[in-house]
Amino acid sequence: MCDLTRKSKHDKIKGWKVVAEKDGKYYSLAMGFRYRSGKPVPVVKRQRVLCVSFDPNMLEHEGAYREQMLGRTAIFFSKTGAEVLAFNILGNELANEFRGPSAKLLYPGQTRSTGKDKYNVDVVFAEVSGDVMEGTYASYKVAAGRKITFLEED
Repeated sequence: MCDLTRKSKHDKIKGWKVVAEKDGKYYSLAMGFRYRSGKPVPVVKRQRVLCVSFDPNMLEHEGAYREQMLGRTAIFFSKTGAEVLAFNILGNELANEFRGPSAKLLYPGQTRSTGKDKYNVDVVFAEVSGDVMEGTYASYKVAAGRKITFLEED
């Protein structure tokens, strides 16, 4: 989980984001909402987790979801940080595949489902803006803002 510790001195920060991708659209793996490039991030009241790597009751557990993240989304300063998280998510999904089928969980490439909930895990280049804060996710530096814009990698 992101631990945001300070307000950023920057209005906008570019970095890498781990997302669920379906039909060219991006979704939050932890919350399930669709990101709309250039638009504010929604304040989630009901979580719809898309993978086993995130607590499906994150919003209800004190400490599981940092209040500073409400209405924000985070990006990694380093591509490596995003790739490590994506790799861990895919590893957890693969391990879960051996425990039994589930229609809404991600697997490398896509879900095993009835055909309507198929997502890919992807690392994309993006910019966050609006009340930007900085902190860490594991040992990687992150920034979180109230708006996300997806970009072509520099």
